[in-house]
Amino acid sequence: MAESPHPDWLPDWRDASGYPDPDSTSRTQWAWEFLRRNKQYQLDWNQREKPDYSVYFKQQKIDPSDKETYMLVLGTKWGLACYASDPSIGVPEVLLFLETDVAAATTYEDVQKIGRIPYSPRDWPFVNVVFDLELPIHSQIETTKEFLRKTQKNFTDRGKIKPRKDSSRFPGGRLLRDYLRCLDGEAENVSRKEIAEVVFPLVNDDYPDHKAQQKVRDSLTAAKKLVNLKYRYLAKLAN
Repeated sequence: MAESPHPDWLPDWRDASGYPDPDSTSRTQWAWEFLRRNKQYQLDWNQREKPDYSVYFKQQKIDPSDKETYMLVLGTKWGLACYASDPSIGVPEVLLFLETDVAAATTYEDVQKIGRIPYSPRDWPFVNVVFDLELPIHSQIETTKEFLRKTQKNFTDRGKIKPRKDSSRFPGGRLLRDYLRCLDGEAENVSRKEIAEVVFPLVNDDYPDHKAQQKVRDSLTAAKKLVNLKYRYLAKLAN
């Protein structure tokens, strides 16, 4: 059975103190906050006693009785470099994200062939390149640079990414906390007007602009992107 729209473990969105400290919380922890709100992750966790329910896990050929392997594969599926954790846990005992999210598992030989084969990366723009340490490193790096430039241009031309020049522009802790509060308020079926009054009380919400409600809409858009994959990018940024 799927997780309810409003899990009982969510904090009270009206109370900012119930959320991680915006000044001291690591980006890894923020990434977990968004991941554990992902409905499919919640479903995967709830179905952990039935690993044959998903095509993904069938493809991994997991023995239904091997719970340890299932939990490790589940973690990997969601970009974790550790066992999957119960989404109701605010601070898992072990929380590690993969250094790279394999959008296209590419060997150096594939990199060499990249100019001659069609390349259709997935929507999440991360590439894992494997280098051969028995070959000269410099030539591999130069070839890989060209491969990455072509791949980045591919994503950019398709409108999948907008290359960032300064990662410091990524949301800080206070903004991330606002995102979560808006998201949790929506999960409780609260109107955007009421969310705006609580989360953004100092922002003018008068007609015709309704700036506070617009901030709620913008926060929800950003929050849902983080929940649905971009939490992986958030986890990779230095604190």
